Amino acid sequence: MRRYSFHIAKETIEHQFNIKVDKPLPKSYQIIPKQAGCVILNEDPSRVRFLNWGLIPADSKDGINDGRLINARMETISSQPSFRMPIRTKRCLILADSYYDWNDKGLKKYPYRIVPHNKSLMVIAGIWDTWGKGEFLINSFSAITTKSNGMVQKIANRMPVVIETKEEQIRWLSDLTLKESLAMLHPPKEDFLNVYRITEKANSSKYNASDLHNEVSVPLNNDTNTKN
Repeated sequence: MRRYSFHIAKETIEHQFNIKVDKPLPKSYQIIPKQAGCVILNEDPSRVRFLNWGLIPADSKDGINDGRLINARMETISSQPSFRMPIRTKRCLILADSYYDWNDKGLKKYPYRIVPHNKSLMVIAGIWDTWGKGEFLINSFSAITTKSNGMVQKIANRMPVVIETKEEQIRWLSDLTLKESLAMLHPPKEDFLNVYRITEKANSSKYNASDLHNEVSVPLNNDTNTKN
């Protein structure tokens, strides 16, 4: 996952997780690495937090978010030095309404929006960590990725782990063993997501407007300059 959107009413989150959101939520049509994203931490599932996207491991020497750890592969998450402790003790839910990806199977890359078919809240499995000491602490997160399901496979080989049901979302934040946590990391069902082309304005990380959610009327498999 390289970018995603968060344009959600706080009432939707309150209903989904039975929590109270006291302040207005900042919305964005394009959240990019190192920016703040809305998450719920297993440490305190009774409220939403805004953490920077791109994990800064607790043992980082300089505490710099260089954007390299925005994603954690589920296949190696339990053994990678930066991720192996967070997957055991610091899990989170990343809240979104959709994410974006680019078709990497042709000569030209085209942007797509991936969204729940019923336009419900998109909840992505993540991990988080804290860097620093005393009063100077930085919290940050990574999204967990897996191999794409059949729908997303048409444009990309990887996708975030989207947790489909409210029960599974609550479970992700509960006290789980490593084995139980890893068992939850898999692609969503084929019919859970909808994929469609969007404006090429999305190619600019600085572009942030509502038309990023609009479908461009080009069939998924009919992109020009696509390889056979």
